[in-house]
Amino acid sequence: MFSFNTSYQRIAILLTGISLLAPMLYSSVFYGERLLHRMEMWYEASHGELETIELDPAKIIWTKKNRELIINDAYFDVVEMKPGKDGKITVRGVFDHEETEMHEAYHKSRNEEESGNHTTQKLADWLQTLWFFSDSAYSKPICSDAQKTTTGYTENLFPDGMTSPPVPPPRQFSCI
Repeated sequence: MFSFNTSYQRIAILLTGISLLAPMLYSSVFYGERLLHRMEMWYEASHGELETIELDPAKIIWTKKNRELIINDAYFDVVEMKPGKDGKITVRGVFDHEETEMHEAYHKSRNEEESGNHTTQKLADWLQTLWFFSDSAYSKPICSDAQKTTTGYTENLFPDGMTSPPVPPPRQFSCI
């Protein structure tokens, strides 16, 4: 019996240790992938064919000064810069398509979150409609000229088929 409990205890300790080390493992994998991407881009820049582009210095959008810029919504890793003709700059480097896709995916997810089309936002909105009835008849005071205060209570607060939360005692509403 004693060995039976210790094996479960060892498994529980192992799972707890793994769950505590998971963030550190995730960050090391992230930095490893980042280093691998940098090495691939360095190899591409030193052994691949570099693209040469002439740009107006006023229209350059730098993401990392003298290292990376954006050309037509695509990230471009700079290897060499030289002053060109007519005040333009000649830039040689490589387009970083992987980083461009990563940034596009990030901006797409941010736009979905901000527009309210995110799944968790839809779920939260749906749950709120079940519990908060700001447009319902029972939440508005019923006033007439003869009667300036009422309880605001109606007989059927919730439509049929809905589970109702506990209702507090009626309050007095006053019309102004």
